[in-house]
Amino acid sequence: MRNILISIGVPHSKYARRYGISMLIDAIGTGLFLPILIIYLVDTLLFTSDNVTKILFLTGAVSVLGAPLGGILSDRFGGKTVVIVTLTVAMLAFTQMAFTNNKEIVIWLLCSIYLMDRCSKTAKIVFVTDFVDAKERTILLAFQRSMRNGGYAIGGTLSSLLLLYWKDQAYSFIFLINAISFAYTIVVVLSIPTHGSILRKETSETISFRQVINNANYLKLTLLNLVIASHTPLLLSGIPFWVKEYTSINIGVIPIVFTVNTVIIMLFQPFFSKMVTSHEAASNFYIYSTPITVATFAMFFASQYMDGGMSIALIVIAVVLLSIAELLTSSSEIYLSIEMADKKHLGKYLSVFSLGIEFQRVAGPALFVALISNLQSIIWLLLGGGIGICCWLLAGVASKASLGGAVPSTDNQK
Repeated sequence: MRNILISIGVPHSKYARRYGISMLIDAIGTGLFLPILIIYLVDTLLFTSDNVTKILFLTGAVSVLGAPLGGILSDRFGGKTVVIVTLTVAMLAFTQMAFTNNKEIVIWLLCSIYLMDRCSKTAKIVFVTDFVDAKERTILLAFQRSMRNGGYAIGGTLSSLLLLYWKDQAYSFIFLINAISFAYTIVVVLSIPTHGSILRKETSETISFRQVINNANYLKLTLLNLVIASHTPLLLSGIPFWVKEYTSINIGVIPIVFTVNTVIIMLFQPFFSKMVTSHEAASNFYIYSTPITVATFAMFFASQYMDGGMSIALIVIAVVLLSIAELLTSSSEIYLSIEMADKKHLGKYLSVFSLGIEFQRVAGPALFVALISNLQSIIWLLLGGGIGICCWLLAGVASKASLGGAVPSTDNQK
């Protein structure tokens, strides 16, 4: 049984499995919280829609600072320490939210929660590199991503049930469940011994973000990944907006396609990532994703011109293909973002890399709605061609890195 689990992408070591399960618990709490946030702000705190928009903009802007902050602190103090501190702050913030309805305090607490969340994202990757070897690192990060998708789905379902049957106490209960999930993760992280942080602590060498950006290959990886990391904003806003405004499909299809993507990523991400053990494998995955990406967006384009069942079928098939492309590109992304970095300054490298993902997370949903509104169906052809080209170019970046062009020496860059 153990060999079967390992063959499908479950981590081998007990610490890796323990950490992966803690990410599932963590994600259940997050899945409980995210769907009810806007309802809580409007229904309980009585914020207007304009104020809610300002709050979401504020938390989004604050959270962007989290990725570089997490990288800097992880290089200085180690990923494990930063993970523990950020989760502790978030745990205390959620606990406080359960017992206050003061609007000003809630805004401050939300800003701290979002900042700690993004700060911990970078720190968690650094932490993983500190307690598993290179062979299992990609497997664990993929397993973690799979567990988080599963946790979001479970948490989202539970939040709906709580709001339906226990609305008066649901919000406080959800906040406390989040606090408990963070407490559990803190205990797990404390129990895991680390070793990789010694390398960063012993070196007196420091580098600036400018020196990371001067790493041409890593910069190309970051910028091209910014373009292809569009799966989440597409699913959250682009596809729902397209279905609602430009097709004859019933909007009830939207939750179905979102669930299809979640299930595919949850089940197959570890298996796909297990196959990326070299730059060459990462390059091949980008090549495979190119025609799949083009076909995906061609189907979105065609869905406007079909009626009834055919239009639904095209959307569902397109989302399945989009999910497969996401599996391929994210598996390569996980591997290359670490292996092309200078391990002594991994935090700063991951901070730079994550800025592209942060841009997509914050600006992507509104950007896709604006693009679809102005360009309508032609946007799918432009996206298919543009993202397909970026996948092809990333294959070249991975191949070049395999020839020794990944990380320039920093010994003489002070």
